[in-house]
Amino acid sequence: MRRFILLIFIFLSGLAKGQTDFSISQLAISDSSKAKVGLWFEQSFNSNVINNTVVFSLARKSGPTYQSMQNMRRRVQSTNRGGYNGYERIYYSQKMKSKRDSVNATGFINVFTHRQLSTVFGEDPLRLIAFGNKDFAGKNANLDKLDLTLLQYTTIQFGYTIEKNGYTLGVAPGLVIGNKYASIKSNGGYLYTSSIGDSLYAEVSGRWSQSDTSSKLIYDPNGIGASVDFFFSMPFDLFKKNENIGNITFEVNDLGFIVWNKNTLTYDIQGEYGWGGFKAPSLFDLNDSLIDLQRPNDVQESLLDFTNVGTKNTFMPLRISIRYQEQLSEKVLLIATLEHRFMSQTLPFLGLNQEMRMNDMSKKTGLNLRFYESFGGYNYVGLGSGISITHPKFDVIAGTRNLIGLFNPEYYSGVNVHLGFQWKFY
Repeated sequence: MRRFILLIFIFLSGLAKGQTDFSISQLAISDSSKAKVGLWFEQSFNSNVINNTVVFSLARKSGPTYQSMQNMRRRVQSTNRGGYNGYERIYYSQKMKSKRDSVNATGFINVFTHRQLSTVFGEDPLRLIAFGNKDFAGKNANLDKLDLTLLQYTTIQFGYTIEKNGYTLGVAPGLVIGNKYASIKSNGGYLYTSSIGDSLYAEVSGRWSQSDTSSKLIYDPNGIGASVDFFFSMPFDLFKKNENIGNITFEVNDLGFIVWNKNTLTYDIQGEYGWGGFKAPSLFDLNDSLIDLQRPNDVQESLLDFTNVGTKNTFMPLRISIRYQEQLSEKVLLIATLEHRFMSQTLPFLGLNQEMRMNDMSKKTGLNLRFYESFGGYNYVGLGSGISITHPKFDVIAGTRNLIGLFNPEYYSGVNVHLGFQWKFY
């Protein structure tokens, strides 16, 4: 019965986005090594509507093709999502001495930077940005359903794990340094374009916040906070016909807050604005000088109401996950993950990983193929692959969760690359 319940839980709860393949439970030392040092690097972007060709064109600072924009138009929905997540991580784990031989204890230091850009937006804002306001002549373009957040923070963690009889508990409090923060939230509004396109009228409502604007360097400290990660792992035999026993892990990451410094700006976006457009005796007289002369320069004064400069408290994007792992056979490892990261404009995420050893088990160095299937997040379906190398003295992993967007970038979205290195000491 419990096998059936867990299968239903895994395969019917798949609304969700995996933010990273890394887990602090990996910092526990369960083999004969005494210490390990590791690096982890991961970058990913995904969206249900913004295809890879448009993303790559913007990255190269070249204009996307007309066909790419049309493909994006065909995928747009009433509510759309997009997001970027980047990680750089370095860690050190040390096996601790225990008074009891049956207990394994590990202490670790984990330093990482998480960079996140997340947004949710309606159909009309995307059409305005991508195709202009020509399609809205004589009608309103709704400016609601617009929420964008930029966040970067660096965390220094000191953690401890303890394992006995297959049960493992770990906790890692951390000092958080806030690097960058910006947020734009729309509470409603619209843009009206006259039927002949000669004038515009807008009403908007929302809020805009931004960390210290005098800060220029990417790792500048603009806030301070605290967080805690913790996990609990226990044996769980899902596939009883298999001689191996798997384990299920419950994990919480980034449970914490950041207080941004006294130079943080907050504006209320509230007001209305009308503009009569460019006026020229004829099209031949519409030159740069005339455009510069008639370009509106009081939009910010009309719509932005400066409300506060001072500290601002924000919660961190909390991540909760459940992961099941089992060695199905001597050469096949299965990992299933269900997770959600809050305050990230993302749907929950279901991910399946399979790792298959390609060479003989008697070899000291293991060569493995990895396969990824996922559902949820900023997109809906993801397929990927990778490789890993296991050796008594080191481990290497490299791969991507998104191959569909690379094979057909004109229509699909999804960019992910992750690299990991780990050295073991005895």
